[in-house]
Amino acid sequence: MEVGYWQHPSETSIRSTDEKEETGSLHIYTDGSKTEKGVGSGIVIFESVQHIKSVQCRLNKKCTNNQPEKLAILTAL
Repeated sequence: MEVGYWQHPSETSIRSTDEKEETGSLHIYTDGSKTEKGVGSGIVIFESVQHIKSVQCRLNKKCTNNQPEKLAILTAL
């Protein structure tokens, strides 16, 4: 079976046809992870280039690796 290369999301940028950044545009970054040390998720929100808010959550160690990812996205929404 051949393994394909999947480009990491941080290597690409999705923009509208107008390349100018709108004043007050929001940029929201989410992440979740599971390691031996624990399970956690977080979000960071920027308006233009100004940091607006950061949120970090620690989850139960029984959570799967997908649960913190989903929690970060739901928190951002």
